[in-house]
Amino acid sequence: MAKSKNDPKDDDEITLDFSSITKFFKGKKQKRPTKSKASAEDDEDIELEFNFNAIKNFFIKYKTPLLMLIPLFLVVFLRVQPAYLPITDQWAQSTVYSNIKNSLSQQISYKYPNLPSQNKKILIEEEFTKFLSQNKAQVDAQVKQTSQYFKSRMQDDSGQTYLLAIDPYFWLRLTDRHIKTGNPGTTYIGGKYKVPEKVSIMYPGLDFSKPMPWDEHRMAPIGSSVRMNFHIYFIHYLHKGLEYILLSNLLASALTLAFVFPVIIKNFSFHFSKRLLKQLILFGLPFIPG
Repeated sequence: MAKSKNDPKDDDEITLDFSSITKFFKGKKQKRPTKSKASAEDDEDIELEFNFNAIKNFFIKYKTPLLMLIPLFLVVFLRVQPAYLPITDQWAQSTVYSNIKNSLSQQISYKYPNLPSQNKKILIEEEFTKFLSQNKAQVDAQVKQTSQYFKSRMQDDSGQTYLLAIDPYFWLRLTDRHIKTGNPGTTYIGGKYKVPEKVSIMYPGLDFSKPMPWDEHRMAPIGSSVRMNFHIYFIHYLHKGLEYILLSNLLASALTLAFVFPVIIKNFSFHFSKRLLKQLILFGLPFIPG
């Protein structure tokens, strides 16, 4: 039975258009001479040629999001990498190797006092290579221990790497005060709170008729007013979100899950939209080559 044009079932059928992928390749069929049609179909070869123009068009079409991703990846890489301090491994290896070479140099100078410096360098390198091959485990352990020492000088007692700049500490301090006391500053002045004389002299233009948060650590020893802004709100709610996630993980015990599981199953219904799946697939196909 023929289907009408406006048949609603057509919307639920998934029809994938792989043209965004297959356009990267050109298919050329080359048939080898054969005796029968069946054998010709079996021996048919498809030669694929990479289409560089399609790649070029892809980057031209999506140049804006790609250009936005480049600095994003660079920022994430540069910000996250120092947290693990990989450079300390290089420092440690250089320090340990230098100590070994200095020790070998002293021994060789004592044994061969008249040896020319060029020959001494060659002999040091030979003895150093020999020493590494014979004591690799001990040297690697010393490098690891030295690297850990370097890391400890740039981390707190919990192993958290210190922040790289001053500004993050400033906003972190204000946010910490806001979370603990509700005031990003250290105190209040103005209104019912006393205004020190030195503050009124320093800030004659401020309105002290209403209470305002005051940070005594800024512009010390007088201090400065503090206002809530994006940085404080963002760090605060990010902290709260992570805290809620951790608390929810703790509360979601096996007993709780066993208790609510029958209720969830009874009231849970699953609907699968083929139309939505089709749209998601067609949306994601152009990003596969990237």
